[in-house]
Amino acid sequence: MKKFLLPVLGLVALFSALSLNSGAEAQAPSEEALVLARELLEVSGAADQMSGMMDILSPIIVQSIRSEVPSLSVEQQQDIARIFVEEFVALTPQTLENLAVLYAESYSAEDMQAAISFFRSESGQRFVAATPAIMEVAQRIGEAAGRQAATNAMPRIQSYLEQ
Repeated sequence: MKKFLLPVLGLVALFSALSLNSGAEAQAPSEEALVLARELLEVSGAADQMSGMMDILSPIIVQSIRSEVPSLSVEQQQDIARIFVEEFVALTPQTLENLAVLYAESYSAEDMQAAISFFRSESGQRFVAATPAIMEVAQRIGEAAGRQAATNAMPRIQSYLEQ
């Protein structure tokens, strides 16, 4: 079971990095900047993208659990993945607010307004609509790259370990 916790904790660390503000800012952003940042997140479909990300990651979580703790039943593996996803989804409002703060700190009001205008345009709406399918394909591309990297690295790793 401890071996299973490492990949899950890795996912938790990844999502923590995505959802927590760095704390390095010297001054809080203005309310005007936060309003624009929240609007940008809304019109860009950020919440839906987060949900889509969890839809993509859920089978990966189950697969990780299956490989790390094969003694669990399929039902238990799916339940553990479901619990993790539920907890992540419950954090979505706070994550979005943290992202709004990050956007407000990182982008000028002019740049956010331009992005909002784009996402409200027909082109922007097509961009938002296409993003979930692109994310799904990108995930498969990333998995293939990871498998290839592991295959390519194995001879080097074996050579290193034999030294």
